[in-house]
Amino acid sequence: MLNDNLPIALYQQLVREFTAKIRNNAWPVGCMLPGEMQLCREYNVSRSTVRQAMDVLVRNGLVTRKQGRGTFVAMPKLEQNLVKFYSFSEEIKRMGYTPSSSIVSFRKLPADANMAARLSIEPNSEIFSLRRLRLADGKPFALETSYIPAALYPFMTEEMIREKGLYQTMRQNSSFQPDTAVETFQAILISKADAKLLNVDRPAPGLSVSRVTSSDGVIVEICESIVLGDRYQYTVALHS
Repeated sequence: MLNDNLPIALYQQLVREFTAKIRNNAWPVGCMLPGEMQLCREYNVSRSTVRQAMDVLVRNGLVTRKQGRGTFVAMPKLEQNLVKFYSFSEEIKRMGYTPSSSIVSFRKLPADANMAARLSIEPNSEIFSLRRLRLADGKPFALETSYIPAALYPFMTEEMIREKGLYQTMRQNSSFQPDTAVETFQAILISKADAKLLNVDRPAPGLSVSRVTSSDGVIVEICESIVLGDRYQYTVALHS
């Protein structure tokens, strides 16, 4: 059931509840979801809260609305992903290198309007800003800046991240565990300040990677990465 004491809005709790029902097949593909008023009574929430949750499910492709008929669990979409969900450390280990990170900065600060909108939180809500230099065998690979809602991980400290890594800290100490991510890529020239941290000459080609990580539909991290163009390779496998 819903909990007013959790650090996320009621509609986000409904998103998690409904997503779980779809994933565990309590609401199988093709079934019609209960009506709005029935869900309002069952979860003791307003109609607008139910509608907000349903809007998120529609955007996530989990349900579809059919005018005059109702809302139905959607058939899973066939997607061609660039990479599976991953962590930097796990991928570097798989490649045979020794991963490490150097924390450039770790701060708690109020979210400005833009970042609050991207994280789906209220403006001025506290967030963690974590900037890390990611290395493989001691050589810089990427510069990452993560923005994390502090309310979801109030226990988080720089020392925990240093010892366990960010995602391991999230998974071991919270119910909000990263499970999906969407990445956007853009070719760039690395700035002078970033080039200095990455130990390359400017101008140097790089890749800007913007990653939105979620836990059952709740955004838990936005990560902006600068990846060295000559030290990282992304591969897409295409099949007929």
